[in-house]
Amino acid sequence: MKTLINSLMTMILILSLGVQLELTAQEREAKKALDAFINATTKSSTQTPVSDAEIIKATVILPDGIYIPDKAPSEKTQFDVILKSRILTDKNGEFSITITQDQFKFIPDTNTFHLKLKIKPPKDFKGVYDSDEATVKLKQKDGPTYKLILNWIPSETKSNKGTFAVSAKAQT
Repeated sequence: MKTLINSLMTMILILSLGVQLELTAQEREAKKALDAFINATTKSSTQTPVSDAEIIKATVILPDGIYIPDKAPSEKTQFDVILKSRILTDKNGEFSITITQDQFKFIPDTNTFHLKLKIKPPKDFKGVYDSDEATVKLKQKDGPTYKLILNWIPSETKSNKGTFAVSAKAQT
């Protein structure tokens, strides 16, 4: 009887290890498929920094449900940032933008917000675009000065057609 029980236990152990190995192989295949999808759909490998572009307008768009008191209806959920000087991107597409303290106080400290930028590309820029604007999501706690990067993302169909994209540079 003990031999039969031991044999059954051994058989159960072997089967459970086989099932576990099969699940691990399935997980590996699923991970490979997910990695391939991410690599195929990630645009970061085709992004090119845009140097010498000018940021001519910046608009803060507040999160839903956040309103600025005592403002006209169109100004209750967004406002133009006061740009104190000309903002140009450097050779790496990097630039900084500072929201004045008078404006920064309207952004709740526990929230993220969107910053919409209007871009004037450099004179020798060869890209064709439908919109000269790009939007980036930022955290209030990282401000009031934000270090950003302006990139050009070419479309897959035409080499000179594409879009502008802005990303936040790691705050150090």
